[in-house]
Amino acid sequence: MKKYTKLFSTVAMMGTLLGAGAMSVAATTFNGQPTGEVPVTGRVGLDNTVDPGVNPPTNPDEMINVTVPTSAVFFTTGASRHTEIESPNYTVTNNSAWDVNINVTELANPVEFRSLDSLALSVDVGGESSMVPIVETGAPLNNSAAFMSLTRNAAVGGTNPVGNFNFVGTAIPNTNTADVITPTFDMVLQFQAVVPSP
Repeated sequence: MKKYTKLFSTVAMMGTLLGAGAMSVAATTFNGQPTGEVPVTGRVGLDNTVDPGVNPPTNPDEMINVTVPTSAVFFTTGASRHTEIESPNYTVTNNSAWDVNINVTELANPVEFRSLDSLALSVDVGGESSMVPIVETGAPLNNSAAFMSLTRNAAVGGTNPVGNFNFVGTAIPNTNTADVITPTFDMVLQFQAVVPSP
């Protein structure tokens, strides 16, 4: 199930007590014995910031715990005659005990895109840089685009749980630059928890 939220922190839930999500199950044979014992370990609730070990949730989405900016801005300045797009730097943090991939799936509710020639996300994760175009020639992206991949949180051994981004691009101002244009949109993100290999 896809999660289209700007901030998703899974609430602890009542789950399957017998660990149906376990990767493998050992077996014991009782031969010639009238009784046998099977130790049972349950899990009620979930702290998705720590490794659930052999008793993971059956729905990987429950392990998603990502912090993103509540909102973001970009702008132009007189230095470029209001043609170069700039923005503050923003941070995305994976609080989960599992790695998470993040995609930009849609620019919903676009307004005044005629003022945008191009717009992209300049992304940095652990010193590795990438560029994610989201507007080209005034048109928003029409396919899902990979945004960033973050490792599990540092407390459980993750090396790059934090990513940074800012907006870059070129704008088309009015002839009178004092006539301000305000492009807006909702950047829809998809979070995908990466199930650890057994």
